[in-house]
Amino acid sequence: MWRVTRSDTAESLWVTGYDAKHYISTLGAVVRIARNTYGVTLPDMRQITARLERA
Repeated sequence: MWRVTRSDTAESLWVTGYDAKHYISTLGAVVRIARNTYGVTLPDMRQITARLERA
C-alpha cells in the first residue's frame, strides 16, 4: 500500500505506487521537488505539496 499525504490535510491510500503517482498527476500541474515529494498547482491556483510513502 502507498499513502499520498497532501499539505492541505487530505490523505489517500493506493495499492500500487503507479496508482498513487497517477492520482497526484490528476490533481493539477505537478513538479517533482524531491524523491517522493511533488509540488502541485491545483485548478483553483492553490499550491500544495503531495508526499508519496509506503503505508
